[in-house]
Amino acid sequence: MKLAFLLLTFATFVTSIFAWSCTPGRYYCGRTLLQIGGYDYAIERALEDHHIFPRLDVKERAYFTCDRGGGLVIQKVCKSCRTGSAVSDDICY
Repeated sequence: MKLAFLLLTFATFVTSIFAWSCTPGRYYCGRTLLQIGGYDYAIERALEDHHIFPRLDVKERAYFTCDRGGGLVIQKVCKSCRTGSAVSDDICY
């Protein structure tokens, strides 16, 4: 029982260290957020709220910012989207 508790505690600790959330004010392609993981549902909701059908290709080309609460705010759907660097925004074409 103690071993199980220790393993669960360790797993929670490691997950919290590596958890990632989007930075308010930065711009992200949907593809970037999908690769990070944990944003699929938020992307679908943001698109559906703007009456855009969330096909995979649309989700990948959607261009988002993050609000202060970590929620996604759609800006537009790009023809093409390029992933930026750790210090620069993704680019929408």
